[in-house]
Amino acid sequence: MRTTMLTIEVGGSSSQALLIDSGAPVREVQPAEYRDLPWLVAAPGLVEGDRVRGAHHLGWMDVHISDELGMASPPVLSMNDAEAAAIGEWLLLGRPPGITLYVGIGTGVGAVGVRDGEAVPVEFGHLTSFGDKVCAGCGRLGCLDAQIGGHALSTPMSAEELELVARCLVEAIGVQEVDRVVLGGGLLRAHPDIETAVRAGAGGLDVLGSGCSGEYKSAAYLGLLHRHGSISA
Repeated sequence: MRTTMLTIEVGGSSSQALLIDSGAPVREVQPAEYRDLPWLVAAPGLVEGDRVRGAHHLGWMDVHISDELGMASPPVLSMNDAEAAAIGEWLLLGRPPGITLYVGIGTGVGAVGVRDGEAVPVEFGHLTSFGDKVCAGCGRLGCLDAQIGGHALSTPMSAEELELVARCLVEAIGVQEVDRVVLGGGLLRAHPDIETAVRAGAGGLDVLGSGCSGEYKSAAYLGLLHRHGSISA
């Protein structure tokens, strides 16, 4: 059965809407042009149906996603963006056993584990002891997101900041009990040397770059489609 819908991934610095036909992306589109289609959405923060709470990088503290994006109806499915991307990366890896930890750094730091296609919550982006900045989201001193989220770094990044990001990631990954790590997000795509440095410091743990094509913001669209049941692989 042919089904046409949108997937929308919302980010702190950019968003992407994809027109989906029969479970596969057709092209990137403007959501307003297809506002009457069924749609699936991945967004930062606590996502519940048509509401987002606590996405402080967006300034979305308790909003209706459909209103913010100008869509005609609530989403058919909504997910946290890191969770959707994590499941998407797990699919791209061929559904490996054990726990795959996805770490995405863009405007903020998001991380989710995946085991057997289901999200495994991890304490990562708001771990503390990573510096002297206070997080605007969790309010804690030394929060990882407050130190290495894109919102806290220069543009362009300095050599010292690149080293800081890699060092903090190695430390945060080191306290996780996972089988492999996938690094993604706009900041890590733009600075592949960070991936190399993390791999070197990860003590033999399998550290991979995103398997998602560069034309897509992340693998979140795959996670959305998988959770919706529109694809089986």
